[in-house]
Amino acid sequence: MNHPTTVTTTIEQLLALPQPPGPGFPLVLKVSPSSFRFNDGVLEPPSNDNERNDHSSVALAAALIRAGRVVAFPTETVYGLGADATNEAAVKRVFEAKGRPSDNPLIVHVSSLDMLSTHLLPQNTPIPSQYSNVLASHWPGPLTILLPKSDAVPPVVTAGHDSVAVRMPSHPVARALIAKANVPIAAPSANTSTRPSPTQASHVHQDLSGRILLILDGGSCEGGLESTVLDALRPPPYVVLRPGGVTVEMLRKLDGFKDTLVFKKTKENETSSEVLAPVTPGMKYKHYSPRIPVILFEVDQSVLHSTIQTRILRLHAEKSKPSSTLTPHQSSSTPAPETLTIGLLQTETQMPLDFSLTTDTLTHPRIRIIHRLLGSSRAEVGRNLFAALREMETECHVCFVEGVREVEEGLAVMNRVRKAAGEIVYDSK
Repeated sequence: MNHPTTVTTTIEQLLALPQPPGPGFPLVLKVSPSSFRFNDGVLEPPSNDNERNDHSSVALAAALIRAGRVVAFPTETVYGLGADATNEAAVKRVFEAKGRPSDNPLIVHVSSLDMLSTHLLPQNTPIPSQYSNVLASHWPGPLTILLPKSDAVPPVVTAGHDSVAVRMPSHPVARALIAKANVPIAAPSANTSTRPSPTQASHVHQDLSGRILLILDGGSCEGGLESTVLDALRPPPYVVLRPGGVTVEMLRKLDGFKDTLVFKKTKENETSSEVLAPVTPGMKYKHYSPRIPVILFEVDQSVLHSTIQTRILRLHAEKSKPSSTLTPHQSSSTPAPETLTIGLLQTETQMPLDFSLTTDTLTHPRIRIIHRLLGSSRAEVGRNLFAALREMETECHVCFVEGVREVEEGLAVMNRVRKAAGEIVYDSK
C-alpha cells in the first residue's frame, strides 16, 4: 500500500479506468484528521502545505463521489464505503463492491442539517421534533436516526422503505469529504459482506483490493463499532435498532427517551417484517465474522477458566483426528500443522488466563494460545474488537472470546460478537 503525500493522479485518469479497476488499486492517500477544521459547520481553508495536500486528496475523493464512483474513508466508528446517495447507479456500485444483499439498507451521511433538509427529507418537512434533544446532544457523532425520506433518495438506498437512516459523522475527514462532494453520501462499512468491519485502511485494502479506486487513510478509527441506530418515528417508547457508540444509558437521560427499548432478534420475532425487511443495517444478516470459527463464552468469571480449559481439551481431541476440519485462514503466518493455535480475546478479565498446566502436557498436536487483552474499559474493548478478530484469523485455528457485561458500550460489543460467533457457550447452571 502506498501512502503518497501529494496527489499526482487526476480525476480524469481515474474515471478512465474500468469498473472495478482491478490489480494495483485502490490508490491510498494518507490524510491527517487535524488538517480539517470546521467553524459553525463550515470547513475552513488549509493553512499550510501539508494541509493543502490533504485537502487536495479529499477534493479528489469528493470529485470521484460526484462522478458516481465509490470511495473508502474513515469515520469515528469504522471505515465507510461511500457513494452519492442520490445517484442510484453509484449506490449499486457499493453493493457490488461489498457483495452486499440488496435488501440490506444503507446509512446516509451528511455534513450539515441544511444538506439533510435539502436532499433527504420530503419538501417542507422538518426534522421530527422528538429528535431535537438527541441531535443537540449527539450530533455530529456515532448516532443514526430514522427519518421520512424524499423521492430524491433512490429505493436502492433504503431497500424500498419510506424511511431513511441518516447520521452526521464527527470525524473531520468524513465531514470534509461530504462537504466537498456537496452531496449526502450513502456508506456502509468498507469491507466485504459478513467480514469484521474495518477500523484501519489496511483492513479495507485486504477486503476490497481491486474493487474500488481510492481509500482515504485517516488512521485508526477511534470508536471501532458502528453507530447506534435510533427509531423515534414510531410511537414511544422509542427503540434502538442497533446499539453502538451512543449508549442506551446516554439516550435514556434525555427528555422523552427515559423508556427507550433495545431491539433484539429472537426466535419469536425472527419471521417478523422487522427482521425479514429491516429498515436499517445490522438486523438480518450474519456479520463481523473472521475466516476462522469464533466461540463466545457467556459464562461467569468464576468458571471462565475451567470452561475454556474443557473446550481446549475437546478441540485438541478433534484436531488429533485425521478428519479434522480445523484449519486457519492461509497467510504468511499460518501456524504449523502440528500445532493447534487458539486465539483468546479477553474483555472483563484483565490478566492473561494461564492454561500451561494443561497445554504443556498435550502433544500431537501441541497447543499454543495467543492472548489479547482488548482493553480496561468497555469502550476500549469495542475499539479493539474488529482489529483483533482480523489478527486472529491470520494466526489461529479458532478464536475464543470472553463475553462482556451488556451495559454501556458492552451492549454493542455483545451485539457484534454474537453475530460473529458460530457457537456460544453458556453457564451450565
